[in-house]
Formats: sequence, C-alpha cells, structure tokens
Amino acid sequence: MLIDDTLAHHTKCSIEELAHLKDHTLDRYVWPHNVVTSYYLNRADQFPVDFRLYLQFRKKKWLEMLADLTESLRGNPTLEGYRRYLVSLLAYDVRRQQYRPKTPLAAELVRQAVALGLPFDVVLFDGWYCRWRRMLTAWS
Repeated sequence: MLIDDTLAHHTKCSIEELAHLKDHTLDRYVWPHNVVTSYYLNRADQFPVDFRLYLQFRKKKWLEMLADLTESLRGNPTLEGYRRYLVSLLAYDVRRQQYRPKTPLAAELVRQAVALGLPFDVVLFDGWYCRWRRMLTAWS
C-alpha cells in the first residue's frame, strides 16, 4: 500500500478549498488542492484505492483577522460590523472543526484498506508522516 500527498496546482482562479502551501519541488508557495491518496500495488495488480482532500486551517491568520474585526468594532460599533464579526467567528469555528492533519487522513486510508480486505503487508509513505506528534494524533 502506498500513501502519498500530491499538490494539484491551480493558477489565476478562485476554486474552493485551495491551500497556500510550499511546493518543495519549486521552492515557493503555490495555491493547490492537496490530496492524500492510497494506492494498492503488488506484482499482479495496481490501482488507486481512495483519497482525502486536505483542508488547510491557518489558525494564526484567522485569529489575527478576528482581532482586527474586534478592534474596528471598538472604534466604530455598527450593525454591519457586528454582522461581519459574527459571520467570521462562525466561519472560523466551522473551519476549525473541519480541519484534520494529513497524518490522520493517511491513517484513515490505511484503516479503510484493511477494512476492504486488501492483501498487503507493507505501507510505504514519506518520512514526514512519522513525526512523533503527528503519529500520536493519527493512530489514537
């Protein structure tokens, strides 16, 4: 079983769920979809099993934006300002709840392959999936 994540690059468009991530092959930040995939491979067969879309959550950026909205409300409390703050606060909470790091997504794909009864003994993946903190949250 192979587990990998892939950046699907997009340019000059506003597609939902794009992430701002560093593409190490280009050594710069890009706006891609980041897809974590599972792929089955043996001597006789090979096929994609499934995928999960990684939804980026930039907590620091969200909190800065909410702090800016709060500050502007202190200086000029308007109904429109409160509405914008409330919508942003709800959007922050939804995004926070939807966020799942890539390692738990990969672990879910492996569990799914086991549940499907695919005959594999080895899982190959990039080394960064083994960062200790990521592993603790993925397999618990």
